[in-house]
Amino acid sequence: MSGSSEQPNENGPSATPIRAALRARLRHVVSRGHRKSSILDALVAGVTCNHAIGQHMGIAPETVKRHFTQLFERTGIHDRVFLAVLWGEVRREDREGGAPNGGGVNG
Repeated sequence: MSGSSEQPNENGPSATPIRAALRARLRHVVSRGHRKSSILDALVAGVTCNHAIGQHMGIAPETVKRHFTQLFERTGIHDRVFLAVLWGEVRREDREGGAPNGGGVNG
């Protein structure tokens, strides 16, 4: 019987080469400034609107929007949910020591 639903394995979808390349690109872009890291941390924590993220960080919502615009332009990822998922994977790699070349991210 051929199942249309794949069983997850220990590598999971985060192990694909394209996904790894996207995580590496995101890691590179964020490594250039801790504000983007903090904004993505807030997004992963469920703080989703610019106003709330700005209040959390003590910056204007327009500044948050500008950081997201830069993230979208520099990574080629144009979806906040996907950014949050990838950022969560980057943070998990950093905690587990799996970041390529030992390249941790600020924070």
